[in-house]
Amino acid sequence: MIIKKVALVLMLFGTLLYSGEKNENDITELERIIKIVSGSDRVDMLNNLSKLYLTKSVEKSIKYANLALDLSREIPYPKGIVSSQIRIGCSFLAMKKPDESIAYFKKALGNSSKLKKYDLVLSDLWWHYGEAENQLKNYKKAIKNFKYAFKINKKNNRNCHSDTSEIQNGIGTAYYCLKKFRKAIKHFKKAVNIAKSTYGNGHFSTIQKYNNLGLALSYKKKYRLAEASFRTALKGKLELANNKYIPHISSIYDNLAWSLFRQKRFQDALDNYDQAIVYSKKRFGEESFNVAFILNNKARVLIEFGRVDEALDILLNLQTFFQENDNENGVNIAHVWITIGLAYEKKTKNKKAISFYSKAFKRFSTKLGPDSPDSTKVMDRIKKLMMNVIFKRYKN
Repeated sequence: MIIKKVALVLMLFGTLLYSGEKNENDITELERIIKIVSGSDRVDMLNNLSKLYLTKSVEKSIKYANLALDLSREIPYPKGIVSSQIRIGCSFLAMKKPDESIAYFKKALGNSSKLKKYDLVLSDLWWHYGEAENQLKNYKKAIKNFKYAFKINKKNNRNCHSDTSEIQNGIGTAYYCLKKFRKAIKHFKKAVNIAKSTYGNGHFSTIQKYNNLGLALSYKKKYRLAEASFRTALKGKLELANNKYIPHISSIYDNLAWSLFRQKRFQDALDNYDQAIVYSKKRFGEESFNVAFILNNKARVLIEFGRVDEALDILLNLQTFFQENDNENGVNIAHVWITIGLAYEKKTKNKKAISFYSKAFKRFSTKLGPDSPDSTKVMDRIKKLMMNVIFKRYKN
């Protein structure tokens, strides 16, 4: 049971990262020009500034959107009102406050009656509304919203536009989270192809989508294709010099290692887990949850590779780390106990293995419920191992 905690970060929030990837000169130029323009042009510039500031300063993003909203009401400028409310909603989305963002998206919808049916502003609205529903795990609603956005883009001949790539990525994300991996693969492929034609392979937006495609392929057990997707993503890593991208590089190495592990290419998997750890430590330090998750995954490979004692050294340190730091309902340590159980099972110390599996089951049952998928899986493992113990006793 491999912990895959950091993998989805790229998928769910990649759109917001992309939205903020603009040149400083754009902001400087807009802030200079805005002083000499008025009316609807000033509103549009204020909203553009709000968009540019989205990942630099959420406070400034909201500030400019509110200025645009006030001016739009004063003029009046219906399209400006809708755009401003979208921008405020996106700011709340960046702060991971999807409920607040949806409240503004609904206000924007309520003010959109004067816009044309296929106005591109409505595509922007439905796209980000979909992102908010994804954050809330309302994946079916998200898909519906993304498809509205795609329909508007298609009507405006924007099938190969960067926004359409993000919309396809959003649909893929929702299907992935619904475990409909075949559909996820279909939409991630579309997102990759559009991003490639728009930016090339080295851009973060393209790298993100190759990673997402690789994840979906992995869960369909198409590990060689997944490996190719992750490796293509990593070819662009040298262009991601900015510190904020380091966690994503670490995540891709982690995902690549997983696909190699599933192909039983254990040494290759270990080498890539080591790369994931290097990048994770650069960003988060020697001791962090991100590093701990990757180390647990690495230990699982070491066990299969026959290096059980080496794995146990890592796992016992992780047990101490999570005992002191676990803040996710206390279930992370349960995953480590499972991996420790696997190690002892490999050493044919079945009683010790059962004791760690039992600790994991107790923790999962308490925190997630006895019928949760994690509880059920570990109980099945306990039952299987206990049957083996009983059979050996009977045989002897």
